[in-house]
Amino acid sequence: SANDPFVMKAWAKNLDLKKVKMLPDANLEFTKAMEMVTDRSAAGMGQRSKRYSIYVKNKIIEKMFVDADGKFDVSDSNTMISFLKSHK
Repeated sequence: SANDPFVMKAWAKNLDLKKVKMLPDANLEFTKAMEMVTDRSAAGMGQRSKRYSIYVKNKIIEKMFVDADGKFDVSDSNTMISFLKSHK
């Protein structure tokens, strides 16, 4: 996530996550490498990460679901779970 480690730790605590490793990307290094930066300056948020989910297998991206700016309709967990169930 394009947040600092403190936000990520608080988010994990709030969600009571025990088996999920939260990875901060505060400087957008990974986000830039993935070409997933979106400019939200007009909304006072600066550069942020697009919403997306990735299925990685053996260090290879098998599938990406990328939402259009301002949307949240394909990067959700249900979309990924449906994909995984259909590609066993």
